[in-house]
Amino acid sequence: RIHSPEVINSLEEHLKDPRDTLFDLSFEILARLYHKEKEWDSKHWGGRPDTRGPYYEMTTWKQSSRILNILRQAVSLVSNEKVGVYLAMMSQNRIEDNESLLKMVELAQKDSSLVPTMVSQLVDKGDIPDAALKIMASSANNQKLKSNVLTQIVKCLLKPADPQFVTPVINALIIIESRGDRVALRPGKDAFLKNNRKLDQFHHAFVELAKGDPKLAKTKWAYSGIVDISSRKNANAEAKANAVTFIEECWNIPSKKALLITVLVDLRNRSYDDQIIVASKDSDARVRQAAVRAMRHFKIEESNKDTSPQVASLQADQVLSQVKAMKGDIGLGEAIFTKAACASCHTVREDDPQKGPYLGNIAAIYPRNELAEAILHPNKSIAQGFATNLVTMKDDQAVMGFVTEETPDKLVMRDMASQEHILIKSEVASRSTLPNSMMPAGLMHPFSIKEFASMLDYIVGLSKK
Repeated sequence: RIHSPEVINSLEEHLKDPRDTLFDLSFEILARLYHKEKEWDSKHWGGRPDTRGPYYEMTTWKQSSRILNILRQAVSLVSNEKVGVYLAMMSQNRIEDNESLLKMVELAQKDSSLVPTMVSQLVDKGDIPDAALKIMASSANNQKLKSNVLTQIVKCLLKPADPQFVTPVINALIIIESRGDRVALRPGKDAFLKNNRKLDQFHHAFVELAKGDPKLAKTKWAYSGIVDISSRKNANAEAKANAVTFIEECWNIPSKKALLITVLVDLRNRSYDDQIIVASKDSDARVRQAAVRAMRHFKIEESNKDTSPQVASLQADQVLSQVKAMKGDIGLGEAIFTKAACASCHTVREDDPQKGPYLGNIAAIYPRNELAEAILHPNKSIAQGFATNLVTMKDDQAVMGFVTEETPDKLVMRDMASQEHILIKSEVASRSTLPNSMMPAGLMHPFSIKEFASMLDYIVGLSKK
């Protein structure tokens, strides 16, 4: 077998000098040998298996510590600019080595050219050293960095949910946006707004930044954060109240009103259609122009006032009948999808971080009327792999939700409040599956029939893209 001391001895001989022609290959093979396939314990997977490879269910073995020491020694022999290459090999084989990462951070402190390498090694880590965060914060406005590196910096700086990093994050996004690099901007913007479950912790920082000149890019990004918080169903009550108050005040100040409308269009937020209609007749030319553009973008017409009944006022069969007969507005539907917090548990793009059931092609599986019924009666049929799990930890903490990731050592779960929980399996006392769906039965009650129909048309349209 390849997992043997003899093989390790042979590979070690080629890792004593970086000039050895087999240095790189020996390093790569040895990194692969750090883990081995775990002996099957006759148990089946409780959720999704870890399919990242190279092993179905990996585990360390008696030579793992020795291998790690050999790899560390080899890394210490290479030039500073090549350290990242070898750390990447270790990372690809899922070798967690804080000592090597800290060395990378130390090198980046002395040599700014190594910042991209450091960032690439830390972007997928859960905890990032304070020293590394400090380096990234000071590098976020570096025009010399590539857009993809700035996007990675954004993702890293958002992990601690510390308001002190809001300005560096926005600085990085401004640079990316100014370059017109949509490929790099979208994941950075999504990490900052749509996929940022802790965005409401930044509301004070946003409000302060939003007091700046409306012509500045950073002011626009602060407005974006405020608007996003105001539309979140599960946002912190204080943060949401502050966001709503700020937006209401903006409607009374022309310069702020024009910027707010621009941001609403950018975020595809349809919560303020009535105010936009009124603003289209504003005496201020900037406001009027922004509102007219918004109405054209959203296809808003003054005669389009929604007079359909509220879902909560009807019986389920009446809702299904009226929704089936009504043609919705896809643009409005996307806004309702966001307002109902559907994006907290569902993804609509294949490159979005995995959450709950993927809806990008759901209409190819279920026709529109069946989707409506599934939303009204979520417990009737639960998607495979998304059953509600109840996990009780040994410290009596209980977590209820669905499993978004499962490895031999941990469970990643998402609860009803859309919060993510990382649970260590060795600390789990019990685990059971519940019959009810995570999606609440009254999700559509606050909305009208037209809004429900519009959201259905938006979901159906996803499969046609």
